[in-house]
Amino acid sequence: MFLSKQKQLLAIRNLIAGAISKWQPRKVTLLFVGLFFFCISMIAQTTTIGDFEYTFSGPNAIVKKYNGGGGVCSVPSEITYNGLEYTVTKIGNRAFANATVTEIKLPETIEYIGVSSFTMCKSMTKINLPHGLKEISGSAFWGCYNLTQLIIPPSVNFANDSSSADCI
Repeated sequence: MFLSKQKQLLAIRNLIAGAISKWQPRKVTLLFVGLFFFCISMIAQTTTIGDFEYTFSGPNAIVKKYNGGGGVCSVPSEITYNGLEYTVTKIGNRAFANATVTEIKLPETIEYIGVSSFTMCKSMTKINLPHGLKEISGSAFWGCYNLTQLIIPPSVNFANDSSSADCI
């Protein structure tokens, strides 16, 4: 039987309170085992919502993969999963690689674009980069041959020089 994340957190909190108040070594051991598996489940958790696969890091969601049919694509700023709200802050490595999108609309919550995130999006002609964007990693727009304009906000740092190679 799997518990929701909220029930897991409540069980861990209760275990901590009981173990500390009575100093029960067995419960402390169970606490660490529980925390270990809870952390692993949070790291490895991937879910599909709409056209996207997401992974989670604390209160944030990362777009891991785009599974949509192409055309104009809008990335949401927030998603709800298992009753919890997550802010979408990152586009993961190769998340849109080879997608047939023509335009991508990113929310202002995006701070990071991963390695090869939009590689070979040959049909893409337009993408907005949000003002809060902090980093564009290498080869992010490699092979985006139809992208005619890329306005990069002044807040952006580049992980390397090939972020926009072969796109404009």
